[in-house]
Amino acid sequence: MCRVLAYLGEPISLGHVLYETDSSLVRQSYSPRMMETFLNLAGFGVVAWDPHSARAREPFAYRATALPLFDRNLRSLADKLDPTCMIAHVRGVSYSEGEMVSDTNLHPFRFRGAEVVLAHNGHLREFDRMRYDLVSHIRPDVASQISGTPVALGPRWDQPRLVRTFMEQVRRGRIDVRSLVTDVVEAADVAAAFERLDQGDPAILQAVLRFPAAPEPR
Repeated sequence: MCRVLAYLGEPISLGHVLYETDSSLVRQSYSPRMMETFLNLAGFGVVAWDPHSARAREPFAYRATALPLFDRNLRSLADKLDPTCMIAHVRGVSYSEGEMVSDTNLHPFRFRGAEVVLAHNGHLREFDRMRYDLVSHIRPDVASQISGTPVALGPRWDQPRLVRTFMEQVRRGRIDVRSLVTDVVEAADVAAAFERLDQGDPAILQAVLRFPAAPEPR
């Protein structure tokens, strides 16, 4: 099963709680005291708020499929943070070639425009059947940020194949990409577009740059 660590209180060393306690989250990923036959080898993630950091209302987020014990980048960053609020997660999956281990599947989850982060433990039964019905209950600006590959397609699909298939559908006229574009920006104004994206403007979902030599749209 997955394992979750949450904290809210006075500033505390992230490196200490992740690595140095007797039951630290990193230790539990490879040497758990319970369920010793089930190791958490499918990735690690942490979201933390440090009041002394720049833009303190925005959390620090780190996710990696590497084992946290051997992740030198994580250790270096953790020793620099003293958060007052945090949630960290080591992911466990069943030992099956059908499982997906990728960045998009790592907890905690956070989307632009949402004021919460989420990590869960356990299996969402029949989620493959429910996922499409649930989308209608999610705000469009949040739903547009959902990414990843369904578990059933994981062994057969990778990102290059997905891109090729999508572009082929566009070429055949089966997908109208114009409806996916919310903003067409002159190349000289790219800085303003990136600023809006960085600020999480919900009105801009997909932006396309127009260069001086580009033909006018028909």
